[in-house]
Amino acid sequence: MLLEYTNRKGSKHYLRAAKTKKGNTRYYIVKNLSKFSKNELQRAMPEGYEFYESPDDARVSIRKIITPLFSIKEKEIVDKYMKKHDFIYDYIIELEKEVLIIYSAHMTREEFPELSEKYFLLNQSYTPQLVFTQKDGKYTVHRRCHLGSFPDWIPLESSPELENLAKKFTYHIGKESLLQFWIEGEKDW
Repeated sequence: MLLEYTNRKGSKHYLRAAKTKKGNTRYYIVKNLSKFSKNELQRAMPEGYEFYESPDDARVSIRKIITPLFSIKEKEIVDKYMKKHDFIYDYIIELEKEVLIIYSAHMTREEFPELSEKYFLLNQSYTPQLVFTQKDGKYTVHRRCHLGSFPDWIPLESSPELENLAKKFTYHIGKESLLQFWIEGEKDW
């Protein structure tokens, strides 16, 4: 049986192996099985690798397995506070190597009731809203910066307790009030 991965949009993805000019093996994600021979398609994942689905657009790739800095328990703490907000209709919490990121959905079913479920899923995308980092026993929450002259992420507040930051800042996701927070320790412009 071929190794298969189905993303949240319902697209099936397969793993293809091809030899490079130097004789090494290179792996690719493919969707159309008819273009490749059965010998090229894999039945098992190479050791140390995994399928990865991008939170923002559900693009599938293969990557080395990462060990995230944040634990599943820390992800569950953030998720607990996200679930308390009924105005946040759809979100993804992603554990990356060094950060925990909250993505929120662009569309709701209520906004587009005329779309079929399949078409809705195909067009749904997610935007990163908050990033949590961890250094020297302190957590820091960051929000996106929408000014071209500043870095992508603005640090808002630090705390030794992740729960305090999650409780305070998840409430503001998708609201203009999130933009009221400025760089920690600096004067507002």
